[in-house]
Parts: sequence; structure tokens; C-alpha cells
Amino acid sequence: MGCGTGHWLTELQAVSPYVYGLDSSTRMLQQTHPELRDRLVCGEAGHLPFGEAVFDLIFCVNALHHFADKRKFITGAAQTLRSGGTLAIIGMEPHTGQDHWSLHHHFEGTREADLARYPSAESIKNWMTEASLVEVSSGMAEHIVHSLTGWEVLQSPFLQKSGTSPLALLTEEAYAAGLERIKADLLQAEKMECLWSSWLTYPSR
Repeated sequence: MGCGTGHWLTELQAVSPYVYGLDSSTRMLQQTHPELRDRLVCGEAGHLPFGEAVFDLIFCVNALHHFADKRKFITGAAQTLRSGGTLAIIGMEPHTGQDHWSLHHHFEGTREADLARYPSAESIKNWMTEASLVEVSSGMAEHIVHSLTGWEVLQSPFLQKSGTSPLALLTEEAYAAGLERIKADLLQAEKMECLWSSWLTYPSR
């Protein structure tokens, strides 16, 4: 659900040849691999165009925060699962304080926006229980650490305006202001590195 350009559909094909994807964006769906095209559906997550008890696994990764009615999606997804099926939702959890994303530090308003867009793990679990799903649990799927050094950070695809949804939601002015904060931090780091290097090489008396 929310398959986008089909990255995870391709990955899931290694597990099962019977994979299907849904997304509300025809532009995204058109970018999927040609072999997947006849298994794609354009539709809204809050109004799933499927019958009851048709899927063994519903996989939603990094997409739930885009859905207009997240609770309704979970209710509908539960109805489309067969007995013993699984609904797996994977995404960022900004509510616990465990995640530290540099975007939130440098671009004003992004953290607040993500807190509003991303439901907490506890909320998701409650919605699943209300939808009569059983054995509901949550945990850490993967803790992603991505490090860049110096000015190369400005070339990161995740730092481009259209690279991530938090930045895409910003005005051009807010985005530019965030980039300036990063550049200021980089200049300050270079200055401190220079001072540290000078201290190390200062001749002893």
C-alpha cells in the first residue's frame, strides 16, 4: 500500500511472485518496472478497491504518513486480510525521541510537521486492535545511520527540495534558510578544525 515507484514490490517478488501494489499517484506508478504494471492499482488508501479476505500480507513502508485517513486505512486493510494474515506498517517514529534527523535541526517547522503527519506507534497499535487484529506489537525494524562529511552533505539527494516530503512541504524561503543554516555550521566546523590543527602544531617552548 503506497507502493510508489515499486521498489518494495521488486524486493517482495523474491519472497512471492504474487505481489500487487496500490498508490494514488499515476505518475509514480508509471515509473515502476514494466513487468509490474499489470499488478498495479491506482486508488486511495482510505478506500481500498479490494474484496474481503484476499491478501496474506499487506505491507506499508514509509507511506502511512501520506494517507489522508490513516485509521480508516488500517480498518480497511484488516478486512482485506485472510485469516492468519499480517499487516506490517514500517515508518519513522518521531514521537519517542529516539530518532534524530538533521533536517529537523536545520529546517524550521519540519519536526513539527512530522509530529503531525506521523502517528505514534501506540496510536497505530490501538487502531489495529480496534480493527480486530490480534497479536499486535511494535518494535525497531531498522535504525538507519547515514553520515556525510563536510560540504559533500549539500550533494545528498535527501537534502534536495524534492528529495524528502518534509522539505517538499516547505516554502522556497524556508528551504533556502535551512540550507544557509547548514552552510553556517559547515563554516563554523571548518574554523574549529583549523583552530584545533593550529593548536596541535603550535611549537612547544
